[in-house]
Amino acid sequence: MPDPVDRTDFPLARRGYDRAAVDAHLRRLRDEVAVLRAEAAGAGSSGAAAAGDEVRSIVAAADTAAGEIRRKAQAAADEVRGAAVRDAEEARVHVGRVREAAGALLAQVEALEGDLERGAGALRRGEPEPAAEPEPAAAPALAGVPKPPATPERGVPAPERGDRNGDGIEGDPAGA
Repeated sequence: MPDPVDRTDFPLARRGYDRAAVDAHLRRLRDEVAVLRAEAAGAGSSGAAAAGDEVRSIVAAADTAAGEIRRKAQAAADEVRGAAVRDAEEARVHVGRVREAAGALLAQVEALEGDLERGAGALRRGEPEPAAEPEPAAAPALAGVPKPPATPERGVPAPERGDRNGDGIEGDPAGA
């Protein structure tokens, strides 16, 4: 498409403008339009470069924020995992104590059953009751093992202070 500034086919008039002056003026206009067009084309590319720089800085900021979010999430996950491992270890220790106490109680029950069988046999045979109650056979095995829960109807004292739920084991398995 021809440039409208480059138009040179003006009609001739008798009392019109000086043709050389008009041509010079049109050349200056054409040169100035060319400069403006070049600047506009350069501005478009520099505008695109500026937009590209802006996009790059936004992406870099998003990457930084995402990295910080990942770091915080990992730290929180590590903390939760550590607490779970500690809780599991405490539960394992408690279960071990309960297992030991249950085994000791079972041994004590078996010893008491044996004592009852011997006492019942002695009564059946007409033997007199022993003067003092014999120590259960399981007593040495129970050294250091918590006693069974206290029962008020038997006149057994209430649990000790550290035994929160009366099971003979210090502490509370539920962590409450």
